[in-house]
Amino acid sequence: MAKKLQVGERLDPDIYDHGKVIYRDRERDLVTISVEGRVIRVLENTLEIVEILKGMR
Repeated sequence: MAKKLQVGERLDPDIYDHGKVIYRDRERDLVTISVEGRVIRVLENTLEIVEILKGMR
């Protein structure tokens, strides 16, 4: 991930595509993915980053 990730920003679709979905909450429209050693929670429809859990694998 060359670009620094920040809450409120949109996750690049290429990064999303390379990640592994580890949890999907359809009621809240949230997807939690693991990518390059990080766990990132995004809104599924917009890919807006809502939480970044650093250092988790």
